[in-house]
Amino acid sequence: MQQKIHQILFGDAMSRCPVWLEANVEYAVVILTDDAETAVAVAELGKFDSIHNTYITKQAYQVGVLLSSSNASTWTAHQDWDLAFRLLACRFTETEHIYNLGTIVADENTNLLTLANIERVSSDTDVEFIYTDSEGRTNTLAEDMPVALKEKIDDEVSVRAKLKGTTTQSPVLFQGVQSVLGTMNETGDYVTRAITAGTNISVKIIYESYTPGNSQVKAYVQNPDSTWTLVSLSSGSRSAMAGRNIRIWLQISPEQQHE
Repeated sequence: MQQKIHQILFGDAMSRCPVWLEANVEYAVVILTDDAETAVAVAELGKFDSIHNTYITKQAYQVGVLLSSSNASTWTAHQDWDLAFRLLACRFTETEHIYNLGTIVADENTNLLTLANIERVSSDTDVEFIYTDSEGRTNTLAEDMPVALKEKIDDEVSVRAKLKGTTTQSPVLFQGVQSVLGTMNETGDYVTRAITAGTNISVKIIYESYTPGNSQVKAYVQNPDSTWTLVSLSSGSRSAMAGRNIRIWLQISPEQQHE
């Protein structure tokens, strides 16, 4: 049986957050308390209901069984008892809504990333983030999707979240949305850790790269005297001395995209 746990704290903001229930999945209402005063209403089949002034002649939900426990570990089943509850379903009045998340200040930034925790309950629900500068230029992106901007941003940028759903389904955007701004350097270096070489070996450097325009990646191998030798891409490999450490250096030169 598939199990999913949703915690709802009564009197807390979480109790006002709808919980998505999937079809063909069994759910249980578990009520725990640390005091001796909290009470719930139960109905026993064949007994008299003094509130509604009638006898209990049938069970409203025949798929469920009431269980009780004094220690939340050992449970006793009551086949003729049921818990009294009301199950409320959402019917949303709009299928799209935009929330204003505030503003951020960009300082000659070239890249943008949004970090967010989102629950999409179905393919009909989605959340996207809209960044708008003071001149009305916008960038729309999903969470965890880095974007290279067409031009540098040096401005105050407003951030909004656009939620899409249906009349019965809604995405959930949790607290803690973060906007990450970055700036691309003209060049960058990546040096691997030292790798111990064996005997009669050769060094082969295999990597994937995206080099638009005049951008390029150069690969070097470190020599015993700590100098570096360029590895030609035409040959793809270079002999290495045995018994020494090998380090690889990737020199990255992006295309000049920003003036």
